[in-house]
Amino acid sequence: MVQCCAGRRDGPVTRTVSGAPPMITLGYLSLADVGPLDIIEAAGASGFRSVGLRLTSRRLSEPWRYGSISVGSSRQALGRALAASGTALSNVSTFHLWPETTLEHLKPVVDASAELGAKTLIACVYRDLDASLVEFLGHYAEAANSAGLRIAVETVSYSACSTLRAALALLRQVNSPVLGLMLDPLHLQRGASELGEVKGLSPAEVCIAQLCDASAKAPADVDAATEARTMRRYPGEGELPLREFLAAIPASTEIELEVPALEHRHLSAPDRAQLIRERCLAYLVASGYAVQ
Repeated sequence: MVQCCAGRRDGPVTRTVSGAPPMITLGYLSLADVGPLDIIEAAGASGFRSVGLRLTSRRLSEPWRYGSISVGSSRQALGRALAASGTALSNVSTFHLWPETTLEHLKPVVDASAELGAKTLIACVYRDLDASLVEFLGHYAEAANSAGLRIAVETVSYSACSTLRAALALLRQVNSPVLGLMLDPLHLQRGASELGEVKGLSPAEVCIAQLCDASAKAPADVDAATEARTMRRYPGEGELPLREFLAAIPASTEIELEVPALEHRHLSAPDRAQLIRERCLAYLVASGYAVQ
């Protein structure tokens, strides 16, 4: 099987994107050690026009120390920070879809995301891919649609949607235009998804593509979640054929930079955001992208 990210193949630039440059977004995981307000400030200070934020814990049972978005003052503080920094809110990560996650838990996130001007909610699935999930996701999509939002299902290699094929099958069962995909080259690699599957996606099916690098093979002594959250590398510093990945996604796809870069955690959040922006944009330009 030819994987999407089976190993580096340093070849010529494969594509020059025509038309409007894709939006370049700072992903929250790049600065996961600080809160949403600090991420917004860092994004604006380093020249980003768009930012993704996590606004709740991953699971209901986990603590969240940055203020509840159900509280008006928390939402207002985020809104003021976005306005002051000159950045738009691209996407919001919230509770993963575990069996205990209900629409009542997600509705405040939908409302707050719409109020803050977000475009997309990120969904990671950790429950059986059965009829009850299809029904649940259909109702979630209806709520998102009413608020003017899309939902991007992420193919996380250690989730129920561990492959692009599984995520696509789920989307087609729900059959809602609100639903799309978040494509992550690391998870596509670890889930053994194929480049041809990515090439076959339409612009309407892809909400966001993330950018990072990694080793070709998973480290033997680290669990998948730890690798995904702490061991991503700057583009060009790993072994994923990212140029082929970038050439395969629809040309207009928003690109989110997701590079935690723990080796630079001694730097301030704005300095890290600046470094991530400079290195990733240099890679994108070398790969034939006109960038904002």
